[in-house]
Amino acid sequence: MKLSWLLPLTVISILGFCESSWAARLTYWKFNKPLGRVELITDEGVKPEAHFLSNPSRVIIDLPDTRIIKAKRKKTARGTKFVREVRVGQFDRRTTRMVIELGSQYTLNPDNVEIRSSSPTRWFIQLPKVLPLDQVADQGREPI
Repeated sequence: MKLSWLLPLTVISILGFCESSWAARLTYWKFNKPLGRVELITDEGVKPEAHFLSNPSRVIIDLPDTRIIKAKRKKTARGTKFVREVRVGQFDRRTTRMVIELGSQYTLNPDNVEIRSSSPTRWFIQLPKVLPLDQVADQGREPI
């Protein structure tokens, strides 16, 4: 019986285990509707990165070198009048992505999104005041 295939499989398994152990895991997240913020906890220190995309307006929070626990691969929270939904998924092998999608008639100033930490593993993403698109257009500015 030949076991020549056993060695490559063993190496691949060990490398896969090592890679997954390098990444932090997102262990908890919640959209706090009354405070208009997202709270998240990881098992190791991470530094979230925020981006803004329009059409529809959404705040993107990337957690580099972070994975989601398999049981929580994709989760969606219903939002409020201003926030349509908050969803989390594995963007790529090394990045967990959180998307805060605003209602179709709303936008915000991305410069006012606050990312705060109470520890290296506990973060809060505070949304600024959400504005109706028509109010922003009435001020003679382009929507943010």
